Amino acid sequence: MEKVLIVDDSIVQAAQLKSILDDDYDVTAVHTAADGLSQASSGEYSLILLDVIMPDMDGFDLLKKLQEELITQHIPVILITGLAAIEHEQRGLTLGAVDEIHLAGGLLDHGEKYHPVTSVTWAPARLPEEVTARIKETAVAVYRALDCAGFARVDLFLTPDQRVLFHEVNTIPGFTPHSRYPAMMAAAGISIPEVLDLVISSATEGGE
Repeated sequence: MEKVLIVDDSIVQAAQLKSILDDDYDVTAVHTAADGLSQASSGEYSLILLDVIMPDMDGFDLLKKLQEELITQHIPVILITGLAAIEHEQRGLTLGAVDEIHLAGGLLDHGEKYHPVTSVTWAPARLPEEVTARIKETAVAVYRALDCAGFARVDLFLTPDQRVLFHEVNTIPGFTPHSRYPAMMAAAGISIPEVLDLVISSATEGGE
């Protein structure tokens, strides 16, 4: 029988979840992040249900520790939360920086993309903080709405009147020296080796 770990400081909520799963899984419930980390380190669990709001260490910080440990980084984690704010939604994802492509004229065709003449790309984008935040909100909303998984690049247009319009999702963005995806991650302080670790672990774990 597969083993499931519940990490929730609410004894009542943990008991409710355990009662739902008990018939089909071997369920263990703990009520602190420290106990959750200790239990997960056995490497025996097929799934972790993790409460976001906990004292001492919240669920996001515990998730980061789980992802850093070789023995636990393969375990799928479902975050349990009533938080709806975009900053909490974004913390469940690894976000790169917003970049900006400016065209002096013409179209961003294949030649212009890989051998720019009239276009310039900035990462991070030269945008006000409020606009950057709206762009990230939109990107996360699109990613969630389309049920994306793993790494992806969400392309958007910013109109002259500052409206954010969805263009497309690139589900396999490039990794060449000219590619935007690694440049956007680098601008967010995430190195190429770290990006590759995240992409590989995401693909093997079914994560984001």
